[in-house]
Amino acid sequence: VPDMGYFSTDEINGVNHPRGEILIRGHSVFRGYYKNAELTKEVLDEDGWFHTGDIGVILPNGALKIIGRRKQIFKLSQGEYISAEYLEGIYGQHDLVKQIFVHGDSLKDYLVAVVIPEKDFVIKMSAGQPFEGLDYDAMIQHESFMQLMLDTLKEVAVNRSLKGYEQIKKVMITKNEFSVENGTLTPTLKMKRRNIETMYEEELKALYSA
Repeated sequence: VPDMGYFSTDEINGVNHPRGEILIRGHSVFRGYYKNAELTKEVLDEDGWFHTGDIGVILPNGALKIIGRRKQIFKLSQGEYISAEYLEGIYGQHDLVKQIFVHGDSLKDYLVAVVIPEKDFVIKMSAGQPFEGLDYDAMIQHESFMQLMLDTLKEVAVNRSLKGYEQIKKVMITKNEFSVENGTLTPTLKMKRRNIETMYEEELKALYSA
């Protein structure tokens, strides 16, 4: 996927790790969408390859790992391509983070995020912090907690060897979880990115204007 910065010649620490869109071909692959030739042409090429839309990387042991989706990849102002889903998977592994939505603007050169903290972990680690003893709402909006969250995300990025432009520079913190009920998750618990962007439109703009 050269237009998105993924090549079969990509390397990690000097070792070839091909990256690109995952294509499938074989007897088990469907022949097309029923009575929808236009949609079929979008996913099946002339040679019978099914274009999954998934971005994958070949690991050292030969395994194939999905790292994102083509349609969930966007470009920052300096030309760097970002796989939001991939980064959300990495940042979301920390105990402090319950849910995270990574957002980028094609006119800006850095990432921001909407973060829902893990409440029990926040309360547990609040001992000795400037926000200790506050009610939870005030706790997660405290300046010291905001900085703690940013420091935590930076630590994750460094430990996982993320590139500078893949690091979160500013965050908006809320206790309101993404869910199927509020329209921010699909029934399979995938993020409805457009809905989330609409819900937090003003807050995301503020992160870039601050």
